[in-house]
Amino acid sequence: MSKIEGKDKTRKKLIIELAKLRQHIIKLEKSETENKRAAKALRQSEQKFRSIAECSPNMIFINSKGQVVYANRRCEEILGYKRKEFYSPDFHFLTLVAKESQSFVKKSYRKYLNGEEVFPYEYTLLTKKGERIEAIINTKLKGN
Repeated sequence: MSKIEGKDKTRKKLIIELAKLRQHIIKLEKSETENKRAAKALRQSEQKFRSIAECSPNMIFINSKGQVVYANRRCEEILGYKRKEFYSPDFHFLTLVAKESQSFVKKSYRKYLNGEEVFPYEYTLLTKKGERIEAIINTKLKGN
């Protein structure tokens, strides 16, 4: 095999490799565009949720494994805690639940974690000042 034939084969391999790289770049660009669209749709969805939740006359909590990850303005007004208090890693949702309601709330939460349907139920909340509030909890599994 001559040097020229070897160079031609190397050149052909480089051209093929370059074509593969171009295809890969096109796929990455398409994926990036799709990710940007999805991120924009998520931001818009979160914005709509917050707009609705902040205007709600009801308290709205989002609880993840006992940690409050979202509480609307009504929660602050009724319960007397600031959001930074709700969101603190040291703050557990059960802090808000009266002792006599805790076992039922825990049982319902276990059902929820197991994917079982949890029907709305009444329980007693405690404000920061210790005042009692009768409430109804209505929960849905994510994705349902």
